[in-house]
Amino acid sequence: MTNLTSAQYALAKAVTAAFERGVAAYNANDLAAALQAWALPPNTQYLTPATAQQYTPMTNLTPAQYALAKTATAAFERGVEAYVANDLAAALQAWALAAAAYDELIGDGATQFRPDRAMTLTNWGAALQRSGELPRALVRYAEAKTAYDELIGDEATQFHPERAKTLMNWGSALRSSGDLPGALARCAEAKTAYDELIDDGATQLRPDRAATLRNWGIALYSSGDLPGALARNAEE
Repeated sequence: MTNLTSAQYALAKAVTAAFERGVAAYNANDLAAALQAWALPPNTQYLTPATAQQYTPMTNLTPAQYALAKTATAAFERGVEAYVANDLAAALQAWALAAAAYDELIGDGATQFRPDRAMTLTNWGAALQRSGELPRALVRYAEAKTAYDELIGDEATQFHPERAKTLMNWGSALRSSGDLPGALARCAEAKTAYDELIDDGATQLRPDRAATLRNWGIALYSSGDLPGALARNAEE
């Protein structure tokens, strides 16, 4: 575990420990404990990194739009930094500001910021989920998924991975909220999306697919479908 920030190192240690607990529980035939250990931990919802500006050049903007875009991008990046530092209150505040700014920009005709808005919504949902605000997290994930569907429908196919990530997080939040049918549906969608992306050569997304399968297995186990849960675990 080299070349990691202190926050990344702590998170990597926690994930490794959870994996090893799962192996020990599985070997002891404690399937419930193994499934719980291998589920995506609540502090590892996948974020979109602070690189929104790579998608949206700040050109052809009025001075007011340019200033607002700078504010939005800075808020987005503050949110990522705060989330990684486990300052959820600051992350929520930053992403709420960023989302409002992107909404204003898009409403003013700067529709090139639609991807930035979608990324902000996914991250905002992750912070709400970690904060235990599941109803609000579900709303943000639903909004983000709709935003990505619209972008992809407009031929912005480069956002398929972000859409899959949103579905994965959404499924995890639904499971945590007790909506097992909803969680199963979102996990199935995410897994299909990751299969298609990986088949197209995006092999770097295999860990995301594995995380989706773990969450799907937990949801299946919680719904009483042990054979289905074990089948999802075997697919990893």
